[in-house]
Amino acid sequence: MEATRSQLMTSWSSVVIALCALILSLYSACQTRRVTRLSARPYVQLSFSFNEQGAGWTYRNMGQGPAVVRSFEVSLDGQRLRSWNELVRKLDLTNDGPIRYSVAGLGNIALPYKTGDITELFWVPPSDREKLVSNSARVRITTCYCSLYNECWKSFYSIDTADAIPKEVSACKVIPADERFGVELLSR
Repeated sequence: MEATRSQLMTSWSSVVIALCALILSLYSACQTRRVTRLSARPYVQLSFSFNEQGAGWTYRNMGQGPAVVRSFEVSLDGQRLRSWNELVRKLDLTNDGPIRYSVAGLGNIALPYKTGDITELFWVPPSDREKLVSNSARVRITTCYCSLYNECWKSFYSIDTADAIPKEVSACKVIPADERFGVELLSR
């Protein structure tokens, strides 16, 4: 039995329609995946500020999704530091008042920013404010973090690139445990 021309056209039309539906479904799935990734993208911002209560660096996640910290580095004049205590010594800060600090260490999770939700990385009292402000250009802070989808970025603070957009990287550099920042904690 031979298929008639109209039956052949109907069959091929069905195949074309099915292929179009498949392509549209794949395109839609790709777009949904892209939107989902963008809606969970972190955006870590490192900044330096000063006011009547002191001076220092802050850290906040301005993105929509959590940031999983993979590395955190601080350097002074291009030399990597191991702790905030080392920065206090090298800048000859008087340490007269309470210095507040934290370390965005390996595996820490920075949740998306809510009003007033800023982490003070290093904050000195008013007695050391001017000294820290005048030396802030010598300090560079770098953090590498990833999204829940394992997409990674490097965010940094340095005076020559303040408020820079985080740079996308393929992976974060692994810093050996004995070389990570924060090994020596700030002590009095």
